[in-house]
Amino acid sequence: SSDSVVVPFPGVAPGVACCPVPLVAGLAGLRPDWAHDHIMACVAGRLLAVCVGLCVASGAPTQWSAYRLMVDAGSSGSRLHIYKWEGDGTGRLTAVEPSISDKHALKTEPGLSSFAETLDGAGMSLAPLLQVANKYVPAGARPSTPLWIKATAGLRVLDTPVIDALIQSVSAYLRNSTNCAFAFQTMEAVSGESEGVYGFLAVNDLLGNRRPFVGILDLGGASTQLTFVPKGAIKLNEFAVYMPSRNKGWVRSQSLFVDSYTKFGVQEFQMRIRKSLARAKPTADQVNNPCMFSGDTQRVELPSGRKVEFVGTSDPEACEHIVQNLLHTDYACVLEPCAVMGRYVAEMPDKLYAIGAFFYTAYNLGLVGSDCEGQEIAVTPAHIANATYNTCSMTMEQVRRHNPQLPLRHLRRLCMAGTYTYSLLRAYGFHPEDTNVTFAHKVGGQSLDWTRGAVLFEEYMPNLAPRSDDLGEGIVGAALQGMVAPSQGAGLPWTAIVPSGALLVACAAFRPLSALLARVRTRYDACLIRQDAAQGTYLPSPPSRALVLD
Repeated sequence: SSDSVVVPFPGVAPGVACCPVPLVAGLAGLRPDWAHDHIMACVAGRLLAVCVGLCVASGAPTQWSAYRLMVDAGSSGSRLHIYKWEGDGTGRLTAVEPSISDKHALKTEPGLSSFAETLDGAGMSLAPLLQVANKYVPAGARPSTPLWIKATAGLRVLDTPVIDALIQSVSAYLRNSTNCAFAFQTMEAVSGESEGVYGFLAVNDLLGNRRPFVGILDLGGASTQLTFVPKGAIKLNEFAVYMPSRNKGWVRSQSLFVDSYTKFGVQEFQMRIRKSLARAKPTADQVNNPCMFSGDTQRVELPSGRKVEFVGTSDPEACEHIVQNLLHTDYACVLEPCAVMGRYVAEMPDKLYAIGAFFYTAYNLGLVGSDCEGQEIAVTPAHIANATYNTCSMTMEQVRRHNPQLPLRHLRRLCMAGTYTYSLLRAYGFHPEDTNVTFAHKVGGQSLDWTRGAVLFEEYMPNLAPRSDDLGEGIVGAALQGMVAPSQGAGLPWTAIVPSGALLVACAAFRPLSALLARVRTRYDACLIRQDAAQGTYLPSPPSRALVLD
């Protein structure tokens, strides 16, 4: 289509990369041992025909861009991440480190979900981020620099029509070249499972994709994810991903266990504690909160509109009791073993990385350093429990003297965050003295952030399943993993999420290229969102017609 922005892939010469799947370079690299996979052969044939037409129609871009822009649209704000392919695309993906003065400018508040009733403000709220990006991406490269907006649990908890309206509004704003100088690709509300897989890809990429792969525990503001290669069979929540195989020099499929819990992020869990305490005293204006420090009071407006003043009591035992109740480990376990809310969890691997708020909680409790660069620091659940108990027993004055540099908003929820972290690890099945969890936020000077994995995913394999509202639009453009030979020595992590059965759709139809420049479908997390079925498990709106199979 005339408004398409063609972006070559890393490791491929610009002259042959005008096709979204550069088969010219890639077909020669197909491995003989893939011949058994009839889907690969089917997709290869269809994409070859598509790409020939696309290259003729589009022509080569005037300037290839090594930069990639990813906006994490979270519950509390939107943060811009700038990445760059080193060596003109033949090297590794690295995060562009902003100047000290720009660090705070890379995040805007509030989050996009705050604009549910003022849609026009959603896109404009991202304008400061685009201004910062202009400082790091050369002017000539901006038109071919991809920009993705990925919204997480803060948006997932909204009603579907509201989500759709926000996506349309933001997309319209960013497609206007007056507002955005970059090649806007998509905005989407990513599922919690996708977010977990992105984190897995990011961490293992920075660790060199060494086997066995490390699992990840990620804790955000509104949700938490766990993603790993289990020791045994995966009975539920299996995702197949393509990962590099250093022995074969190519890629191979790897099954992951992935689960995500919406409203189990730090900020949302804090609100759930408040609502639970307030429900116990429905007429009180003032309610004691055992997870707050004595001497601290907070007046909070609950989602119901009720205003309550919470008073800290510094009671670690009572705080742990309410946290345990809200994890709902008492729910019936239908498929063992179970963790939170009676949901199945596969057998944990020997090594995992705890990132996001997991790390910052351990850091604020004094258990890890601020950088931990080059260190393998395993913090046991018992370490967290002991440090949390000591901290929760302090008064507000004492804890402020003990943590003078910690911002007040983080200080106020430190007792809750520590109690929650310990309780969540125990619910996942970790024993108090387990040492297989490493708390970290950097590897090799690069931050452990799921947005890195999202860029890797978008680069190498957009979802092959067609969008129902995009069929018949534009020129087909789907990138098949493994169809381009990696650059010599590049060691690029060729990765892709493939839910069970997704490849079966590939032979019938592909996502059109125009879908890369429009909103993509919204997928939702499976817990505590609007509609629910058994044990609070999320259930989307049913279709108008369904076939019941015996």
